[in-house]
Amino acid sequence: MSKGQTWSVDFSAATVVLAFILLFSVLIWNSLAIRWNTTHEYRQMQTDAMFAAEALLTTSGEPKSWETLSQLDGNITSVGLVNGRNELNNLKIERLVSANDTEYELVKTRLGMQKYGLGVRIMELETNETYYEFGTFAGDLDSAIVYKRLGILNESPVIVHVEVWQ
Repeated sequence: MSKGQTWSVDFSAATVVLAFILLFSVLIWNSLAIRWNTTHEYRQMQTDAMFAAEALLTTSGEPKSWETLSQLDGNITSVGLVNGRNELNNLKIERLVSANDTEYELVKTRLGMQKYGLGVRIMELETNETYYEFGTFAGDLDSAIVYKRLGILNESPVIVHVEVWQ
């Protein structure tokens, strides 16, 4: 009889140890999966932000004269701010800024930013004085991705600050 009791105590102890090992493994796996998912989402946001910054400073948009349309709608497939590479167009910038209140979501979508917040600021190079601003800004730059690109506005160098956040 003593042998049977020992076996059941050993079996019970092994079962408890095995349960702890399995539980620990599941918790570690879950933690790794969450970390990987967070890293993947951050990298996707970086990629999307880079493409948006590049689109603004390397294309004039589609149609090329989108700034002259009375309303930004489905006819616009992309938004760009330049005449030539990095040569900013005042009319496009002013139209983008005026679209801030009414067409912010459409502009974000055309830039591929529908999942994120987006802010674009055009600043003087030396003094960082803000000339134009579009969108919303994170405030906490730790949670935002920022791309700063040089541009030319009225034959003067400017910084185009593109901020994407979640």
